Amino acid sequence: MAVLSQNFEFTVGALMPDFIWQDAQQADDPLMKAFPFGYEDADKVKWDQYENPYGLIPYRGLDGNPPLVSFPGFRQYNFDPGYFGGYTQLSETEITAERQPGTIASPLDVDDRLGMLMLHASTMIVSRCRKMLSDMLVAGKFTVTGAQGQVYGYQVDGYRTKVPGVGWNASPTTAVPINDMLQWQAELQRGTSSKFGGESILLANSNTIAELFKTTQIQTSYRTKYGASVIGLDGAADLAGLNSITQGFDLPKIVRYDHGYYPTLADAVNRTTANFTYIIPNRTLIWLGKRPDTNKVGQFQLTRHAGLVETGQAKGYPSIRTRNTEAAEIAKGLYVRSHYINRMPHHYDLEFGFNGGPVMWWGSAAAGITYS
Repeated sequence: MAVLSQNFEFTVGALMPDFIWQDAQQADDPLMKAFPFGYEDADKVKWDQYENPYGLIPYRGLDGNPPLVSFPGFRQYNFDPGYFGGYTQLSETEITAERQPGTIASPLDVDDRLGMLMLHASTMIVSRCRKMLSDMLVAGKFTVTGAQGQVYGYQVDGYRTKVPGVGWNASPTTAVPINDMLQWQAELQRGTSSKFGGESILLANSNTIAELFKTTQIQTSYRTKYGASVIGLDGAADLAGLNSITQGFDLPKIVRYDHGYYPTLADAVNRTTANFTYIIPNRTLIWLGKRPDTNKVGQFQLTRHAGLVETGQAKGYPSIRTRNTEAAEIAKGLYVRSHYINRMPHHYDLEFGFNGGPVMWWGSAAAGITYS
């Protein structure tokens, strides 16, 4: 009979929120920093957003009666979480026959191996979070399809996307990316507190940035304040030079975003870089605007899971404790358990997952750009 031999926090479970925090929040990941992890003790999340102020105060005149002015209220949004999870096994063969990595023939250190499996699981979780965020910020919506055909998705009301009239790659000699961005900036900032100037950022992968450098407007029309081209004498593209141009026009700083994942186990084992999938696809950019003060664009919301409300023996599963207080919100929403199967063949079942999804509080604070 399968029994819960230990709460995983007593071995390596406490590491998992730290792994995720280090990968997504501590590291230089502007996408996850714009949508930090949070926890909500509910299976449905609601939030309100006040409508915009409007109009001009009426003229009353001396001794005139002021007209009744009606002010707008607020919109209510709700968010249904997705349910994500998987499990893996540490088999009897691995425990018995495998050697501890870095040794000649020492037996496998089970805790060490379980910890490595948790590192892989945390990478899988963060990649899923990044993918949902990227899809949402590129097109204003995302869709996740499960192995049994289950579908989970979300759409941001009124989300704005931009496509240049002349493709930056299709026609690099006549494309005008600087002009395009200046026009879009004016449109995106109109009627909102979100700003798309020099404090905003454009996220793109290396392939997209390389194509941007190929446009004639970038290569020859604009130069740094010292007259140097953004393409150096060695043929290498100078991203700092390009950003000196965009910043000079009060346009966003372009940030390289090469996070991605191997889609299959075989790809990961064989390091099949041809199949490596970028989180932000080629010929796609995400424009993250600047909100007033510390006002966040959104959050990656983790929600309640069954392990937090079970009773009896299962109540031995509390929220995972973490050694890092900054990872506490992540720890609240993670589901991690290790089951030791105490019969032949002896093995461990390791479960991991979370409930939740990306929430965008300010749909006007970002835009997706795609080009041909």
